[in-house]
Amino acid sequence: MYKLSSGKFILHKIRHCLVVATSALQPLSKKKYIVFGCGFRKYSGYSRNLFSLLLNDPIYNTNIYWVCNNDSELQELKKLAPNNLIYKYSLKWWAITFHSKAYIFTHDTTDISPVTYSWIKAINLWHGRPIKKIGYDSPVERNWIEEKSKKGLEIPYSRWDYVFSYDSAHSKIIEQCWRIPTCKIIEKSPPGPSHNILNPNTYSKYAFVILYAPTFREYMSEFALLRSPEVRLWLEKNNVAILFRGHPSRGKKLNTEELHPNIINVTTNPNIYEIFLQADLLITDYSSIVFDFLEFKKPTLLLWDGLEKYSETYSLYLNKSDINPSNLILQPIELSRKSIIELKELKTNPFTFILNQELSKEELSALL
Repeated sequence: MYKLSSGKFILHKIRHCLVVATSALQPLSKKKYIVFGCGFRKYSGYSRNLFSLLLNDPIYNTNIYWVCNNDSELQELKKLAPNNLIYKYSLKWWAITFHSKAYIFTHDTTDISPVTYSWIKAINLWHGRPIKKIGYDSPVERNWIEEKSKKGLEIPYSRWDYVFSYDSAHSKIIEQCWRIPTCKIIEKSPPGPSHNILNPNTYSKYAFVILYAPTFREYMSEFALLRSPEVRLWLEKNNVAILFRGHPSRGKKLNTEELHPNIINVTTNPNIYEIFLQADLLITDYSSIVFDFLEFKKPTLLLWDGLEKYSETYSLYLNKSDINPSNLILQPIELSRKSIIELKELKTNPFTFILNQELSKEELSALL
């Protein structure tokens, strides 16, 4: 059962009071800037894609900013957009957010600021169509929602002006899990990534490169693919490399060199888009990373080897019927039975549903 600590309760109340108090300052705001941020605390996600697109547009590039949460994010942005970054809680950050007209983010407005002024348009791109249940649909999150509601605190979903939907079923999920009215749901996909800022391939000595990015946090089965003798033999036989990107809390602890020289741990690499560009195939389970990878028009293989155990903790929106049969395996050993040609010919969209078209800059302008 989720319990809100007295300290967090006080912080929430202070934030609410600040929002109310600053409403009177609205005439002083220039309402000029568009500020981007990512809940993963790195230059990543759909907000990155849209930011990089607008960065090359003279209409927007002097009025957009990315909020940096840490030094690694700051150093990356200094190379790419030195005039379009702000460090969170700096004096410049305070000024820019106050004079902004919109926040564009992947999780919540707190990706950008703990205080969302009353005149700000809050636009949630999210980070792909949810696979496990969230919001009011999730028993875990529902406890959190009920606890906040009992204490009279605002639920973050209620402050969002627009949420992006990736297909028709996703629109229904948004409406149900966050109680978002249909008039606030944008049935468009955010623009895809800008490839021109990525580094060239550094794994050219391999015939085929797989990015393995599982979402498991609690279960050791996330390493089953890497420990499979059949898979390791298959790697060697076909000159295949696996780039392993685990959950940050656990993946970096795995010594992949002990498993096989063709298994390379890239968990700590901050630039996921660099890895996407270098991979020929993504293998994942229930991670929303699959939606980021879709933008690169490369095949994905879903490994649902722990489906029953995972479902005991997290209910899922998807089931096997939502996956193209050729893009789904249930045991790691199944990978070793596939040829490289088979993997290359897999569908780039592993799902049976069709994703919405991308948002155009003209549509974005109308939204803002």
